[in-house]
Amino acid sequence: MRGVALALVACAPQELSDCADAACRQEFITARWAGEAASVLPLVEALEDPFERIVVITRLTEAHPGETGSLCGMMRRGAARGRCERLNLRPHLWTPAPKVRLDRAAVPLRSALADVPPDPPECPPRHETHACASGAATLAARHRDARQAAARCRSIADPRWRAECLFWAAELTARPPAAAIPGHASSGEAIPASAIPEGYARGVELCLLTGDFASDCLLHLSLNLVSDAPPADDAAAWAETASTLDTIAEVWAARDPALGGAAQGAAVVERSWSEALAVAYARADRVGGDLLERSPALAEPHVRASAAARLLAHPPASGEGPQDLESWTAALEDALTRRGAEGAPAGPAGEFSGTVDLWLEAPDREAIPYLGASRRISSSDPTVDAAICVLEAAARSDGLDDSARAALLAAGLQHADEGVRWTAARLSKALRMGRKAPTLPATTDGDAPPLELRADAPDRATGRPLTGLYGYPPLIEGSEQPIPTPEELASPPEGLE
Repeated sequence: MRGVALALVACAPQELSDCADAACRQEFITARWAGEAASVLPLVEALEDPFERIVVITRLTEAHPGETGSLCGMMRRGAARGRCERLNLRPHLWTPAPKVRLDRAAVPLRSALADVPPDPPECPPRHETHACASGAATLAARHRDARQAAARCRSIADPRWRAECLFWAAELTARPPAAAIPGHASSGEAIPASAIPEGYARGVELCLLTGDFASDCLLHLSLNLVSDAPPADDAAAWAETASTLDTIAEVWAARDPALGGAAQGAAVVERSWSEALAVAYARADRVGGDLLERSPALAEPHVRASAAARLLAHPPASGEGPQDLESWTAALEDALTRRGAEGAPAGPAGEFSGTVDLWLEAPDREAIPYLGASRRISSSDPTVDAAICVLEAAARSDGLDDSARAALLAAGLQHADEGVRWTAARLSKALRMGRKAPTLPATTDGDAPPLELRADAPDRATGRPLTGLYGYPPLIEGSEQPIPTPEELASPPEGLE
């Protein structure tokens, strides 16, 4: 046996030139990525056969999505290169799957396309099969043929890449380039409102085939549809976005009851409003309550949350304007009474880039979406809800220094309302865990409600932090840490150094 082992070691290629066939070269290169990524680039460049290069880069990309962007340009333009570039821009492929909240209904969700059989496309000789099937699905999706797109994607045997193919097809079907819509010549034009309901409905059915990606997929569909939301201080332009949000509600209401979706649809609709308002307020020069009169009642807490996030994104200098929780709550309530040019100044406008998910599981708490991707509790008392929104915004604001953030959280722990106190405790706890590995010792929090903690995922082998749906660090399951006392919060919380 010892002689056999030595013989195998002796036969293992030491250099790429030692390989006598393509299979050996592919194994030699892909095996070196984890520890010697930089050395792989010249090895790939040394492959003279374009197809062999495609196979190697595809294998590396599927094994390490988000890390292989520098390799994509080594392929000829085509389906494989386009897919490589796309997979390196899809964070859901390398982040932990979100907690899917699509099962809270008497009838489980089922896609209307669940029975579509696989139908592999006819691929050219020596064509990479995943890229070929994905390319065929993309073509079908651009023509809003959801059944054909599903059939092409379902021909991919690997469940992860089958789901990603369906995810991409769903996005294209729901909002394809305008040129793909009959009678709409220029891809630079806005999509007509009449084209949205059918496309979104078909996109939903494709999303529901993506398994663990379903929650992200549905979130992407709504975000894509509301990404053109006007600034919140331009309320006159809000009608089109409100109509799009109404369409999302109508699509879910019209689904076949046998397929489920009533309760889930309501959750998707509310999350879509939350996201649209976050986009609108991020783009606003001033913060006011104009959109309160142009939105349904379910949108009111999301107006409040988005306005708070906008105000605290660029807080005034120390000694100027609101500084403590009470004054910030009053400033938020005052801003929402203003209209038009009388809105509160809010610093330079920008684009909504998502939010850190600081929600911690609490089965005994009813929660609503927070800026789309996270969650929070709410209150029917506008002043209490404003205080909750201030704390949520403060915990995430890059504009606040650590001592100001800690002071606001400490004030929240002393607030008269139990929901505000609970929110301050949860946020403090999440932030303390947020920059730690999820292996801290479990402890007891006294009379605090049981919380399921999450912590940042570890860095990838490249040293680059993991990114979430919009480029933020994701939070995953972790162990518990004591809720800090007001005295502990007098200094910056751990993880915020």
